[in-house]
Amino acid sequence: MRAESLKKIGLLSEEYFFYHEESDWCFKAKKNNYEIWYVPSAEVFHVGGASTSLAQKSEMISDSNVILYRNTVGLFKGIIISFIMVLTELLSLIKPRDHTEYEEIQIMLIVQLKTLKKLIFSLFSSNRINYDRKKHNNHIK
Repeated sequence: MRAESLKKIGLLSEEYFFYHEESDWCFKAKKNNYEIWYVPSAEVFHVGGASTSLAQKSEMISDSNVILYRNTVGLFKGIIISFIMVLTELLSLIKPRDHTEYEEIQIMLIVQLKTLKKLIFSLFSSNRINYDRKKHNNHIK
């Protein structure tokens, strides 16, 4: 990536705490007429790490979903996308391949339902989801 591209698009947004900062950046790049490439052979290794409870993780992911939709497609389209995702996850429950997949589907369904709820409430509220990094860092073990 060229320095001029980075200056034009900017760095990854710190508005996100957990997921989607790269998706947001790609939307900005595309908006500035840059190509986005997917390289399936690329690998990323996360050094260090932390764990969160399922409840905390689903809450943070749904918050990031809302921020991403708000910043990229808007709340109304975000609601439609989330509704479709909920339906997709519900349909996936009909015939999961194994127990692990069933649990993953349940988790994603919870995340999508939380996202949908937050998006709908966002329509009627002036409150925005913003992260207090210190608060969230305290929840990560």
